Amino acid sequence: MGLEFKIAKTPEEKNLAYNVRYKVFCEELGYLDKTLFPDKLEKDEYDDLETTINFIAFENNEGIATARIIKENRDMAIKKNSRYGLPIEDLFEIMGYDEIKSIPAEISRSSIIQEKRKSTLMLKLWREVFRYSRYNNMIDLLSCVGTETDDLLDAQIIFYLAKKKGLFHRNVTAKIKTKYPLYAKTKIKIHEPLNLDEINLLDFPIPETLQVYEKLGIQYIGEPTYYKKFWMCTLPIILPLDMLNEPFNNFIFGQKRSNKV
Repeated sequence: MGLEFKIAKTPEEKNLAYNVRYKVFCEELGYLDKTLFPDKLEKDEYDDLETTINFIAFENNEGIATARIIKENRDMAIKKNSRYGLPIEDLFEIMGYDEIKSIPAEISRSSIIQEKRKSTLMLKLWREVFRYSRYNNMIDLLSCVGTETDDLLDAQIIFYLAKKKGLFHRNVTAKIKTKYPLYAKTKIKIHEPLNLDEINLLDFPIPETLQVYEKLGIQYIGEPTYYKKFWMCTLPIILPLDMLNEPFNNFIFGQKRSNKV
């Protein structure tokens, strides 16, 4: 059997998705402590919700890439004392959706095994995720994107460059809930004060993941903070599905974007 994409519905299919995440985040990238997952299944409390949809790519019946969509969950919102019950709200307060009369969803845990990382596989999987999302009335997707550094100065530079490029959403914003949480117990590096105008930014390397997201058409919605679970700084973003950059809109939805707002 060749390449196949599907929504993981059975426990076996979901476990294949969780195992891909374990391989990528624990074994290959070392972002998570693999001793926390003795069953080699990287999952969290959001994966057990009916409002979470796990997507998986198979090749010859082997899981090779995955991503998940998490929709609003009122029970989780009550438990977490948040607005929508989304993982991003562990770090940020999301504001602005009342004004645009919409409810957000979140995309997270996008992961692909190492030998496929230079291919177009992730874009093909995202195509399935984005089509499902838009056809189910999710107009945009929130996410936290790792900056691949635990140095807050580097993360602030990425944020600063995004502002200079005008890559900010005009309605939705994310406010940091706790400034640099658990700083004293982590290895985070903080530089104060941050005078970015005095730093040579011409050759500053933007993480490859963020480069891909920017090409897709993401917009930033807030300042970076430190995400202890992944031992790095993270930036809150939004991906408006009706405002993807060309040619990604054509690739994903198979048609030119309407000029209607």
